[in-house]
Amino acid sequence: MHTPCQELGYKAGDKFVALKGSLFPEGTIVTLHRDDGTSVPLFAGEGSAYNNCIDAEGNELPGAYEDLDCVQPV
Repeated sequence: MHTPCQELGYKAGDKFVALKGSLFPEGTIVTLHRDDGTSVPLFAGEGSAYNNCIDAEGNELPGAYEDLDCVQPV
């Protein structure tokens, strides 16, 4: 069984633009950080009020769990 991201052909590292209604400012370029198997995966990007992403060194980065309907592939 595929995740919603896999069904759409998305994978971690892909770039998207935040749409109106997103947790990111509209027009912000965000990156799919982790496909957690839901339709609200983790995206990294500036302007989020949340720091849910962790980089390879363990640093918290701006990011939020965003609905796939609120982003569009770049």
